[in-house]
Amino acid sequence: MKPPHKLHDPPWGRIDGERRSVDGTRVSVIEEDDVAEWLATGPGGSRDRYSDEVCIVRLNDGRIVAWATWSDVTGSGFHSDAYGGDAVLLFGATVEAVLPHLSEQERETLTWLVKPPP
Repeated sequence: MKPPHKLHDPPWGRIDGERRSVDGTRVSVIEEDDVAEWLATGPGGSRDRYSDEVCIVRLNDGRIVAWATWSDVTGSGFHSDAYGGDAVLLFGATVEAVLPHLSEQERETLTWLVKPPP
């Protein structure tokens, strides 16, 4: 499923950056075709970078994946080039499981495309 807007630093097929399970959910490399539903996106807050973004998606197999990343002329979160490769894909069984692993600022910038969790 296509993202609701152009992503500056998508994680599709990237091996750079960390993949972490927050609750024992299986982790994997993800592709754009693995996304069944976009749940939330946001600018991720200002960190004096070219662009920041935070996203939460539901994969075709039901897993939830959240990430926050950045990109500028020196690198990006999903590329281990000049200063990059520090983004984390957070895998969980539910949105509620992954949300606490995003920063408060990242959570506050989210625009929910579906009903947000309570």
